[in-house]
Amino acid sequence: MKVDLTKDGLDAVFTPWQIHTLKIIAAPPFTEHISGTLHKKLLEGGVQISQASVIYFLEDLANWGIVSKSVGYGKGGSRGVYKANMSLRGIIDFLALAAENWAKKLRDSSTDKMIYKGEEQ
Repeated sequence: MKVDLTKDGLDAVFTPWQIHTLKIIAAPPFTEHISGTLHKKLLEGGVQISQASVIYFLEDLANWGIVSKSVGYGKGGSRGVYKANMSLRGIIDFLALAAENWAKKLRDSSTDKMIYKGEEQ
């Protein structure tokens, strides 16, 4: 995850198509989605992105705990089935808490040793 400190809110963490995806999957009621249907919804919404990019993003969300992933089976074999674990507000709160924890760890570690340009001082 990359953070752009010049931006605010979800725009600081996610690209516009990723935010659009989050809005789809985190909308109540939390329904299950597969990458193909999400990709189709994005294309219908005017977002030009590859299905592979959608899959990688969903996998990242699953690794972070924002969505749950299960395996479904269909005509083409097995596929990931994703379901949001939290609302969009919950995602924002989750990211804010993660950023606060990261900032605390950064402050705590920088009091032990100061590192400038790769050298200890």
